[in-house]
Amino acid sequence: MLRLRTPLPLSSHRTAAAAYRRDVAANPTRSALATPDGVWIAIGTTCQRAAALAHVDMARPLLAEAQRMAVGCLGGDPANGRPRLDPPQSPRSEHDVLRLVVEGMEDVGAYHLATVTLDALAALPSVTKLDRGRIIAHAARIARSMGELERAAHLYGHVERVGRDADLPELLVRAWVGQAVVAQVKGNAPEARRRAKRALSAAVRHDFTRLGALARTTLMIVEAKAGRFEEALLEGWQVFLAMRGDAAGEASILSNLGQMLLDMDMPAAARAAYKALFARTSLPRIVLPALGGYAAASAAVDRVDELQWAASEVVLAVAVGHPPYETANALLECAGAMKSVGLEDHARGLLREAIRLAGRHGYHEIAVRAEWAQGIVGTPAGPARCERSPGPGAVAIVGAISALEPAERPAHVLALTAD
Repeated sequence: MLRLRTPLPLSSHRTAAAAYRRDVAANPTRSALATPDGVWIAIGTTCQRAAALAHVDMARPLLAEAQRMAVGCLGGDPANGRPRLDPPQSPRSEHDVLRLVVEGMEDVGAYHLATVTLDALAALPSVTKLDRGRIIAHAARIARSMGELERAAHLYGHVERVGRDADLPELLVRAWVGQAVVAQVKGNAPEARRRAKRALSAAVRHDFTRLGALARTTLMIVEAKAGRFEEALLEGWQVFLAMRGDAAGEASILSNLGQMLLDMDMPAAARAAYKALFARTSLPRIVLPALGGYAAASAAVDRVDELQWAASEVVLAVAVGHPPYETANALLECAGAMKSVGLEDHARGLLREAIRLAGRHGYHEIAVRAEWAQGIVGTPAGPARCERSPGPGAVAIVGAISALEPAERPAHVLALTAD
């Protein structure tokens, strides 16, 4: 038996409008009621009204109205759309279209509005155990993006319990992948590796391709940090090929591939990977890590102008209030690149901001690295570097990545508003 329908409210906001105001306040460049924000607020409000009704039949007209508005947001034809992590073979749900709209809110940083809408969806009397678990896992992902790591861990733990109690393997895999990412963000590599391997094994067994790709990505990051670059590169390229046709998915993997190429002392190939990423997406959660890597790669090939451009984009992200972990890490990477080309004053300013964000959100690994860079603490273990020449398979992948490089990069790469 399940003890709770949801792990208490997913959001502290009583109304969708209040949640939206919080998002606008957190993003000074965002225009209030930018398209399609007004419809998003109406969807969230309608879902809240439906969730307040105890009986399915009473809630159904309101739910139908929310779905009608959601279809309009998605261009009127969501038939081929599916929330990005749902297995293609799983049955379609009447709530899919609403969850797709919430992904749109998440992608532009409207985290509070997304969470309050998820809160309402989780409380709908018509939601199945599987969909409710998916909804709570989504709320956990957003909490992680907001820097609320303990809350994310709590929500993933709830999803794991529901998956086990209801015998739903998909929820177990979602929980283990999320727990692996949280552990990796906290700098706990052994726990991240353990959770990711567990998730990957189950994902392969049940043919959960996208969830398996996420688990592989986490393993790739952990293995690369341990210095096993060639293995990580081969794994990462397989994930990239599995994501073909999904621009955001491709971009996310290119960010990790770029970092590995940088650690393999291949800055030109790393720049190619990052520029290919910039051509595919402007989502902050993907672009910010790439900007830090692009800054380091540009410094390594004496492109100080490109380094300064990348740093200016990251500073803009601080002002806008983009995801704090990614922002803090990008600040740290840009500071290191600035220091490497003799721009000490610029580096110190970036480091101070990285320490502030890391301290506020409990990012221990980033805080220690930033304090070391400032000379506050002793030298931490630095990132592993490649100590041997890549084999033929890795060389071929490097060539394929380099061939993805576009002729030019955009003037700005971060999505600042929904307009």
